[in-house]
Amino acid sequence: MKFLSAVLILIVSAAMVKSIDLEEKKKMMMAAVASCKSSTGASDDDVTKLMMHKDPGTKEGKCMINCFFESMGMIKDGKMNKEGLLAWGKSMGDSEEIIQKVLAECEDVSDPDVCESGMKIGFCLKQNIKKFKPDME
Repeated sequence: MKFLSAVLILIVSAAMVKSIDLEEKKKMMMAAVASCKSSTGASDDDVTKLMMHKDPGTKEGKCMINCFFESMGMIKDGKMNKEGLLAWGKSMGDSEEIIQKVLAECEDVSDPDVCESGMKIGFCLKQNIKKFKPDME
């Protein structure tokens, strides 16, 4: 009986994972933004621009963007972390084919300044996600 109950709980939990995962990801992302805002000295305006996918125009805002992508595992040391980006994309429901196309378009994007690099990589990823997945906002 305990085994049957455990299996039933597992099945119900698995069915709920998608909606919980998305909500948990949103919470995790907002926590990362708040932490990065604090650690880089970014302003509320910088956060607003990040949410609007715009260049914040300040060093602190660009460093916040880099910090955010690093904390999500998408960037490491100012360079794309392909494994992290692939895992993130899959967790968001994107096909490996689309993710690989996006990564190929952005693999040479970098800048000697880590904060600039993070921002440039982020914008490249967003632009190419729209290109290969037009239904994305």
